[in-house]
Amino acid sequence: MKRMASGALSYNVRYKPSASSVWTTLSSATNSLNLSGLSNSTSYEFQVASVCSGGAVSAFSTSVTFTTSPAAFPITLVTVGTSNSTVSDAPYGTAYVKEHAQFIITKNELIAAGYNASNNVINALSFFVNASSAKSLTAFTVKIAHTSASSFTNANFLNTSAVPTVYSTNYLPLSSSWNKHAFATPFAYNGNDNLLVDITWSNSTAATSSTVKGTTGASNQALYYGTMNKKTNIGKVSSGTLSLTRPNMLLEFASPLARKT
Repeated sequence: MKRMASGALSYNVRYKPSASSVWTTLSSATNSLNLSGLSNSTSYEFQVASVCSGGAVSAFSTSVTFTTSPAAFPITLVTVGTSNSTVSDAPYGTAYVKEHAQFIITKNELIAAGYNASNNVINALSFFVNASSAKSLTAFTVKIAHTSASSFTNANFLNTSAVPTVYSTNYLPLSSSWNKHAFATPFAYNGNDNLLVDITWSNSTAATSSTVKGTTGASNQALYYGTMNKKTNIGKVSSGTLSLTRPNMLLEFASPLARKT
């Protein structure tokens, strides 16, 4: 903060939140003063008086206002699945031409993994790739929805026709890392239901699959369908193959006030 006349012996500075009537007064021997302990995203005003030789003190200047920076919103990273089983069928199973996969994540799993209700907006979803294929995925699309199901009771895909897309692009997985899909439209989790992750992509040729780390559970929380049929509308496939092994997933939760990262 610099708004002090030069030549004075010292300065009296008072400041307050613009909405308050209570001033805090400090003294400075130089014409620069750093303030600490201010609230984020808050309008303040300050005034300055010069202390001259002989102890004479001028009147306080007119107010000057400033606004502090917003707080840095914390990110909560929630990892679902911790073992290192190899999954090659989904979500990057390019041994097929096209694929549809769905994964269910329960509320209890999210809480156990560190979900914090104050950070309830999902900004991104990641899968850890062990080995990548040279084949990219055309129109790799992610949808997320609330669901009451904790597992698949049969091999039928849950209906996501009315669910908005949060991510869609042509995508080439990278080896030995979390492959992050940052959402164009963040998803607000309600904190009560389970989550359904729906993934589709549609290639024209097959290749060796990219493998990801996964965890084998006691319930059918994964369902996938891979096809070599180039004419299949993969998003409308009604049933697939149940699996006890689900890819490990890293979800990035943020405050509803934070911007997407």
